[in-house]
Amino acid sequence: MTGMESTEEPSRLRQEPRRKQIRLAREVYARSGQPFFITVSAAGRQSIFANPRYARATFDSLLRGPLFCEAQCLAACLMPDHLHLLVIAKQTNIINLLDRWKSFTTNLLHGMGLRGLVWQRSFHDHALRREEAMRQVAEYIINNPVRRGLVAEWQDYPYSWAEWVSGDR
Repeated sequence: MTGMESTEEPSRLRQEPRRKQIRLAREVYARSGQPFFITVSAAGRQSIFANPRYARATFDSLLRGPLFCEAQCLAACLMPDHLHLLVIAKQTNIINLLDRWKSFTTNLLHGMGLRGLVWQRSFHDHALRREEAMRQVAEYIINNPVRRGLVAEWQDYPYSWAEWVSGDR
């Protein structure tokens, strides 16, 4: 090199880093009868739901609120800082449904005195394949408090439920 040449790539060759695509194809989220294992974290992984009033109101909204009307909830476990769900949307896109439910619960908890963000912006999802056993996923969900050492038996945890083993809550 003579000192006059540039070692930088020409701008037309440089590519900006892309954010990793974390979502499935949009049509998967609208597929009728598609079960999803969902994890939604509290904003900043704060232990918002360690407060029994907030936890009860949020958990009840899963089984009796707007989410219940638009989806079949097969299992749920509300931990102090996150939520696990096994759910099948009835007539709507699961992304839109979860966004509406997160908005509903945020307004509900703000009405109870909580301030600030409640949920992280997005959520983690896993579309179950036919060969995956929904009951095994449900058992994984409801046993989360046992694995975390919060209770000895999942039945002792008030915010854990599965259709197969609990019936109505």
